[in-house]
Amino acid sequence: MENVIEFERLLTKRASELGVEVKPCPEMTSQNFKGRGDVNSVALPRHIRGVRFGKYPVILGELKLEKDEKIEEQIKGYHNQAIVARSFLSNEEIVDIHVFLICIEPKQQSLKWLSFIDKIERDEAYCRKLVWAKEQGNEKSFDNFVDRTFLARPWLGLVDEGANAQLDYNARLVQQVLEGQGLTAEAAAKWIKILNEPDDDHQKTVDELVEAMGDANE
Repeated sequence: MENVIEFERLLTKRASELGVEVKPCPEMTSQNFKGRGDVNSVALPRHIRGVRFGKYPVILGELKLEKDEKIEEQIKGYHNQAIVARSFLSNEEIVDIHVFLICIEPKQQSLKWLSFIDKIERDEAYCRKLVWAKEQGNEKSFDNFVDRTFLARPWLGLVDEGANAQLDYNARLVQQVLEGQGLTAEAAAKWIKILNEPDDDHQKTVDELVEAMGDANE
């Protein structure tokens, strides 16, 4: 359970830093369907947490990769839990349900456990599942996991620069087109400025465009 609690702490911290609202969602871990008092007899995972990150309801749990653990049975348990959790969600929320699993990277790496993780993440029959294979000694291990989730924000720090670069490129392209149609560079620049500051008086805009052409030719 300690691994799951630490997983929740790290995710909560990252979400809070991004301004994403975080709320406990204990109903996601219920052992019975909404409105039912009897406990399900189907296998359900233990030591799980339910959390909402913004609009995303998430079940947090642990995946054990030791030799004596039956991975297929573990995943079946999480599928069962997701089905139970869905009874507490609206139709709109059901499509956003996720299961995040943490596992400790085995000391003896093998293609077998990597293939298990790949198979788990590719199967979206019940919900979206992502596995954090925590790599010991790799400080970016958690960051690499988050970058694959809805908490990824690759555009942060690049928005202004990217937007400005795109606007500059568009302005240059428009200028080239206008000059290609016979306007001088000065007239084309004035046209772009006028059209970037639209006026409800369309006739006034037309007059300004005509005037810009005359001014540039003087």
